[in-house]
Amino acid sequence: MSKYFILDELHVYRQQLLLRLEQIPAGYESALRTAVEADIHPQMLTLNWSLHQHLAHVRDAEKILFLPAIQRILDEEKPRLAEFDHKEWMATHYQAEELFENILQEIAILHRRFTQTLDDMAANGWGRPGRHPRLGLRTLQWWVERCLAHAEEHLTQIKELI
Repeated sequence: MSKYFILDELHVYRQQLLLRLEQIPAGYESALRTAVEADIHPQMLTLNWSLHQHLAHVRDAEKILFLPAIQRILDEEKPRLAEFDHKEWMATHYQAEELFENILQEIAILHRRFTQTLDDMAANGWGRPGRHPRLGLRTLQWWVERCLAHAEEHLTQIKELI
């Protein structure tokens, strides 16, 4: 197998990651519409968190953990990345009165930033590392994959609530 074929496959895989990241906000909007149409108040869903709490958490994790980690990995050589205690953050910063539209808009903006930052990046940029206190040395690609997995995990949980 040619190394060029492998590089092409890797490029396609990374482009698909970015495309899936771009599609997440629409999935959240669809879930919110489904809840409203089913006459379920999205802030009153049970089983752990409400739809509102899920969305706020995803937005906050992306804004405080994922996007800064990715940006630091791009800007610095092997940066030491910050820890994010999501339980403490939710306990002290969650605002139940925040409008869904504002959270969804911010998630869409964050996802556009992710994809714009990474879309034209050179192939070797995906392998740049950063060190997290708990997770150890991880590449930029790992952080993008983890961000996407986190967003998709919460979308799945939201859909299960509705």
